[in-house]
Amino acid sequence: MKKVLKAMLRFVPMLAVMVIIYWFSAMEGDESTDTSGLFLRAIAKIAESLSKHELSNDALGAMHLIIRKCAHFSEYAVLGISAMYAFNQIIGSRLLLIIWSEILSFLYACTDEWHQYHVPGRFGTFSDVLIDSAGAITGILLAFFIFHNKISKRN
Repeated sequence: MKKVLKAMLRFVPMLAVMVIIYWFSAMEGDESTDTSGLFLRAIAKIAESLSKHELSNDALGAMHLIIRKCAHFSEYAVLGISAMYAFNQIIGSRLLLIIWSEILSFLYACTDEWHQYHVPGRFGTFSDVLIDSAGAITGILLAFFIFHNKISKRN
């Protein structure tokens, strides 16, 4: 029983990341833009002070897009890492551990974009699913290579 509880607790970080992703996706368009805009203003202020020039609206728009896509990539990298952690004790094969962690992340990205499609002022795009999946596989492979000795070796 103690072993089952311990295995179940390994899913808590992954579920927490999924809740956070859902929360960000539930933000309406203006609120989401304002949230990423906080990062944009901070980065723009640094860039302008270093270059001693004001950034153009086109540059600010490009930076805003990059910030938003990096957020997608990053949150799914964390999801991939937490999926590896959750599944490590129940999936014996290292290859299957990587595959199932990516499948879960991809499917969650699909449902996340479907969810965003239904939020006012938001859009769901397959290109974001691809960015999310790339972030997830990056996190998964990072976790694998850093912790490969601690990852289950059962076949």
